[in-house]
Amino acid sequence: MFSIFLSFLGVLLVMIFSGLAVWLVSALSDKYGGDEAILPDMDRVKPAIKPKHKIRQAAVIRCKGFGPDIARDRFLYDGLASCQLAHQTAGGFKACSVGCLSLGDCARACEREALNMNEAGVPVVDLSKCSACGHCVAACPRGIISLVPMQPQYMVSCMSHEKGLIVQADCSVGCNACGKCIKVCEYAAIGVVDSLAVIDPEKCVACGACAKVCPLHCIDYVDTTVTL
Repeated sequence: MFSIFLSFLGVLLVMIFSGLAVWLVSALSDKYGGDEAILPDMDRVKPAIKPKHKIRQAAVIRCKGFGPDIARDRFLYDGLASCQLAHQTAGGFKACSVGCLSLGDCARACEREALNMNEAGVPVVDLSKCSACGHCVAACPRGIISLVPMQPQYMVSCMSHEKGLIVQADCSVGCNACGKCIKVCEYAAIGVVDSLAVIDPEKCVACGACAKVCPLHCIDYVDTTVTL
């Protein structure tokens, strides 16, 4: 009889300790996450960290219509030297709704002095200083500053989506979507989107064929490989 009691007690103790062990494992798992709670550091499976290959970018001005002799003015603006204020004044004094106003908001927004106005009042980006912070992009009310991958490429220096005849009446260097660039591109890197030629930087090999045939000279080589 006594031996039966001892056997029963032994089974009961085994059940109690087993229950405690299960509870302890569950508690540690909830606190530290999964099976890692009961695995030593040397046995843990650590996922490989994939390196991030981020292409450096730089700012470019997508307009060449500087000066009234190239891009027609609608009226004489005599207000404060601010692109934002000029843009809010009857939509800006340029006939082209996305023509550069050249009043320097982008240059003032650049904290690294990578974008400045030259003597002719044209915004110029110093790629050796540009960090692609995007401040100039946000400051431009015309939306003609873009951040592009730092690689040799050609780019259409125009952002107008007006029809060809309207563009030509407003600006002598605006894209009229004639399609000549598309015909000579052997890499299918150029297309027309809403009356504007667009070059895909992932397909462009910087051969320059498109720039050679552009009758308006609005396709430019962008050498953004300058080391920062």
